[in-house]
Amino acid sequence: MKKIIAFCAVAFSTLVILPSCSKSSSDSFDEMSGLHPSKIIEARVTPGQIQTLDIDNFGELSIARQASHFKISQTGVNAQNGTLIYQYEPADGFSGSDEVLLAHKIPVVYGSSSSCNSGDSQIKTGNQINYIAVKITVTSK
Repeated sequence: MKKIIAFCAVAFSTLVILPSCSKSSSDSFDEMSGLHPSKIIEARVTPGQIQTLDIDNFGELSIARQASHFKISQTGVNAQNGTLIYQYEPADGFSGSDEVLLAHKIPVVYGSSSSCNSGDSQIKTGNQINYIAVKITVTSK
């Protein structure tokens, strides 16, 4: 009898402690990739048109996860002002939702120096990568 009670107690506590397997987020960027955007941009595009989004003035921009329904989906630099941009044109005949995940790499300097003359500088350089989700709605209006 004691074994049955112990078994039931263990089974019940296991069911209570184990996390749910249901999806708790509607953001598809969280699925399987482990990449979490720090910024979300919503864009509306008309079929046959190219949407150009200004992202930032500094760093490097690349595509971490490509859109699914595109004719054009690319990063670049605005030749007139040097701004980092993302361009999207939907595939012919596509209307609905699409999304792309951009990686924005920014050089950073971190560390400290104990004094100006000691030569004991621990200043280092590296890159910080922020992810930007672009959620695109393709509609005729």
